[in-house]
Amino acid sequence: MYITTDYLSKEGFEWDMFFSKDRNKELINSCDKEKLFFQIRELLKEDKFRLSFSFSRLMLELLSTEKIKSNPKILELGAATGFLSRWLLNQYGGRATLVDKSEEAFNSFSLIKDTVVKNISYLREDIFDLSLDKKYDIVGSFGLIEHFADKTSVIEQHKKFVVEDGVIIISVPTDTVLTRVFMEMHPELNLGYRELLKESELINILENEGLKVRQSLSSNGYVYDFTVAICSL
Repeated sequence: MYITTDYLSKEGFEWDMFFSKDRNKELINSCDKEKLFFQIRELLKEDKFRLSFSFSRLMLELLSTEKIKSNPKILELGAATGFLSRWLLNQYGGRATLVDKSEEAFNSFSLIKDTVVKNISYLREDIFDLSLDKKYDIVGSFGLIEHFADKTSVIEQHKKFVVEDGVIIISVPTDTVLTRVFMEMHPELNLGYRELLKESELINILENEGLKVRQSLSSNGYVYDFTVAICSL
């Protein structure tokens, strides 16, 4: 049970003020705005266990009808700590290559204790300068393409390195009220360009870039919403 803050400290519920716009404005103006800000930030804080649970529930539903080969070769672009790849490795085995040019991202990855990291190679490279001599069964990204106003080049990198019958997995934060509030309450996350996309907008973008969207699904139950699309060439 969660009990909301009582800003009047009166016994019972103040129905007159609830329905009075003028008195509501007075109450809002009297509130401690800084305290409210940090209260909401605390409620909307990221949590790796809740994220893993929400992501797993969504992915298991999405992939239940997909034929993912065992021990696949996985490539994750703009990988940061390889959240997507680590989930896939735990489910299907195989080996993964993470690509990210950020030193801080690599340092964070180096601290991970998950046993699957022994099956991961990390390339400190720009995804647009990537030169690989092989292709992968799964190419994916988690929270990458929304940082580019022009999606063509970044989606092309996904297409470039996937085998003909392979799978492309793309996830972005969904344009919902919850996600908007989360992003606005976390200025430390908004350090560059980012688009929040509705599920239909993501599908249109991917299809316009020549991908076949086989399935897509949006999450619920986390501190922001995200959409995952399963695609093929």
